[in-house]
Amino acid sequence: MKYKALAAICKKRKCFFLFDGKDNTSVQWLGDGNAAYPLLKMPPLDKESIFSVFDIPDKQASKMFVRQEPLPVSIDFRDAVECENVLKLDEMEIGYAGRVLQPLHTAQGLQFIDTKYLEPLAEYKDMLALYERTDTSGQTYIAAKNGLILVAVIMPFDAINEKFVQQLQAFTRDCKVALEIKQERQNGQGAADR
Repeated sequence: MKYKALAAICKKRKCFFLFDGKDNTSVQWLGDGNAAYPLLKMPPLDKESIFSVFDIPDKQASKMFVRQEPLPVSIDFRDAVECENVLKLDEMEIGYAGRVLQPLHTAQGLQFIDTKYLEPLAEYKDMLALYERTDTSGQTYIAAKNGLILVAVIMPFDAINEKFVQQLQAFTRDCKVALEIKQERQNGQGAADR
C-alpha cells in the first residue's frame, strides 16, 4: 500500500475518515469518504495521531476534517463474499469533470471509478482485481483485491446523466466519421499502388 498516495487523497478533499475494526485487534481503515483502505502494519491511529503519522503540519491539520467511527455495517469488509463478481477493466479511460474515470461493466450497468483511488494500490497492479459488490441498500461498490485479500473499497463516481450520454454519443459519431475517412484513404492508397 502506498500510504503517501492515500494521505494525498485525503488531504486533497480535506477529509480523513478513520474506521475502527470490530475489536481492538482488527485493522483500521482510512479513506476520504469515497474510498477506504486498510492500514496494515500501522499503529492504531486516532484523531490526534493521524496528522503526525502522515506528516501533516499543524497549520494544514487545522483545516482538515477528521472523523473516527466503526466500520460501516452496510459494506462488507471481508476478503471474500458470496455475491461478488469480478470486473473486466476496459483499455479505455475517460477524462470527465477534471477526473480520469475507469469504466466498469457491472450488473447494474456501466459504472465508473475515479482512477486516483487506484494510486495507493499501484504496488499491487500485477495482482489487482476489481469486484462488484452490493451494499445493504442495493447500491454497487467496488472491492479491490490483491490476489484474495481486500485492499480497498471504492464507491463509484456518478458520471452518468443526460449531458454525459449526449457527449459520448457525439464522440462516437465523430470517431465513426474519422474511421470511415481513414479507411477511404487507405483503400484509395491501395488502389493507387496497383
